[in-house]
Amino acid sequence: MRVLFLGDVVASAGKAVIQAFVPEMRKSENLTFVIANGENVAGGLGIDEKSAVDLFQSGVDLITGGNHSWDKREIAEFMARDRRVLRPANFPDDPQFPVPGKGHAVLEGPNCRLGVLNLMGRVHMDPLDDPFAVGSRWVDWFDSHDINCILVDFHAEASSEKQAFAHYVAGRVSAVVGSHTHVQTADERLLLGPSGAKTAYITDAGMTGPYDSVIGMKKEKSIQRFLSKMPQRYEPAEGMPGLHGVIIDIDDRNGEATAIRRISRFL
Repeated sequence: MRVLFLGDVVASAGKAVIQAFVPEMRKSENLTFVIANGENVAGGLGIDEKSAVDLFQSGVDLITGGNHSWDKREIAEFMARDRRVLRPANFPDDPQFPVPGKGHAVLEGPNCRLGVLNLMGRVHMDPLDDPFAVGSRWVDWFDSHDINCILVDFHAEASSEKQAFAHYVAGRVSAVVGSHTHVQTADERLLLGPSGAKTAYITDAGMTGPYDSVIGMKKEKSIQRFLSKMPQRYEPAEGMPGLHGVIIDIDDRNGEATAIRRISRFL
């Protein structure tokens, strides 16, 4: 199978560039699945039903989330109706105060299945449950359901935490793709697990959105904040819409990654 993972989609510029490129890429790249981190797609912060539907109609199969998953409160009700929007799986699991939505999904393709797991790091982030322990349990769950192709979106601030997790599960999952920083890294590679199986990895897939900006927001607002130290109301930028992510090839028979390459497209 061949999977396209798109880095954090930001606002209308992110949706526009997906609408422009993804339908054609599904054919030209022979993509089996398209996954996008969409926690910033609704006006630059959060995700709502309309934005999710827009992405699905543009060829995205599954949307992952992160620390901005709940910025639009109505998404909780949509998650209850549509399992194609995930939130991090390591939110606390308390039956008295259940967290809406799910942190995992299984995508069904022609003669193949892909398990997808969404996790969030804890370094410089909200202290959720341990992503290493939660992630390992979910990998075991996928294995117990005969799903050997597994992709993890690890939404985190610290490069060290992303890399450590990838090495922790190397050989047990097909891919670990980092998200959150909106800056694509150049360290895509195949990690070798203890068994000799390979796991595709990149520290951050980058951003799908406006690149004439500071991580998707109007640059003037960010500059003003750094110079004045006064809080600013950030607004999404619009200029230079770009699509960034990775394409990962996975052997359907054993779940081992065979290739990973970065993707960059601009309108």
